[in-house]
Amino acid sequence: MPHTDRVPRIARAALLAAALIANAAPAAAETGKAIDLPSGASIYFETHGAGRPLLAIHGGLDHTYFRPWLDPLAKNFQLVLPDVRGNGRSQELPEAEYTHEKMIADFDALRTALGFREWAVLGHSYGGYLAQLCALKYPDTVSYLVLVGTSPARRQLGNKEGVQLAGPKMTPAIRESLARLGSVASDDEWKRIWHTILPLYFHQHPVDSLIANDKTIYGIAC
Repeated sequence: MPHTDRVPRIARAALLAAALIANAAPAAAETGKAIDLPSGASIYFETHGAGRPLLAIHGGLDHTYFRPWLDPLAKNFQLVLPDVRGNGRSQELPEAEYTHEKMIADFDALRTALGFREWAVLGHSYGGYLAQLCALKYPDTVSYLVLVGTSPARRQLGNKEGVQLAGPKMTPAIRESLARLGSVASDDEWKRIWHTILPLYFHQHPVDSLIANDKTIYGIAC
């Protein structure tokens, strides 16, 4: 981070976000469109609300699972919700184009196109890896960094604390689905696997309701 004295405020921002999400309000008015970036990639994004800009980077699906949970933040922030390149409604690209360096360059190009000097960056799950890289590569443009349900590296995901937290929910079906993550053969299979492991992502939440209302576009890189 560019300013170490912001760390306590990052924690407070995370707590504020949690409080607002817990008291979810109706969905904010939205604007969604695709933008062609200098890299040649076309990225879909939505904006909600007004105020200081907040980029929210999703995990391995697309931006839609952030809603309506982040909508209350639109009362005080301009939420920017992109689909990471090759995900959701963003353009499919050759496999060689899916690198962390190019993904975070997309975000910075989007920031420039929107006219923001800096923005707060929130990363969830795999999006947390990208958010941390944004802070390292573009420190002068990241005013706050909020990390949710993520890790500094994939090798940390299997540490004993994580295993202990997942233990009560680690059913044979979930264990089998996790083992298949590296060899998903189709978009439909990816959707079934995600729906199976979804309980790991929530402490207390009606997962069946999330699945029934799932609007995510599932796609795997071939």
